[in-house]
Order: sequence, then structure tokens, then C-alpha cells
Amino acid sequence: MSTSKKNTNGRYSPEQKEHAVRLVRLRRDETGEKHGSVTTVAKQLGFGPESVRQWVRDADQADGPIGKNGASAPADAARISDLWLAARRQGLV
Repeated sequence: MSTSKKNTNGRYSPEQKEHAVRLVRLRRDETGEKHGSVTTVAKQLGFGPESVRQWVRDADQADGPIGKNGASAPADAARISDLWLAARRQGLV
């Protein structure tokens, strides 16, 4: 029996949304490109690109100015690095 990473009930947890937003921000920072990051991360996580795009838009409005690596504080940068490493270990990115 295969397991799909895609959420089929149309609902994502706040943690899943936060994870996707942080990965998009990290990818944008690493590549220096704004375009394509949402689609790439959404595909890797098995989420709809329009959902991820909206989460990023909402987070950008809520968070205000974002620093390097999508972090608003040094603790956020460390958390982002941890999330990115965990996603890579799980083969999600």
C-alpha cells in the first residue's frame, strides 16, 4: 500500500502552513529569485501551489519586514535551518 504526501481533505494544519511558508522564504533567500519558489516548495510538499502562495502572502502581511532567511529574529533563523534540514532528511526537498 502506498502512502501519499498529498492532503486530500483540503485542510492543512497551522504547522504545515508555517513549514511551507518558511521553506518558500528560505528558498527565495538561497536562490535570490522570487519567482518559482512557491511552485517548487508546493510540489515538494504535495500541496497546491495556490494554497501555498496565499499562505506566503498572508504571512508576509502579518509578519511585516522579514530578515535574511525569512527570519524576524535570530531564533527564527535557527528554527528555519532546523526545519530545512528535517525536510531534507525526510526527502521532502
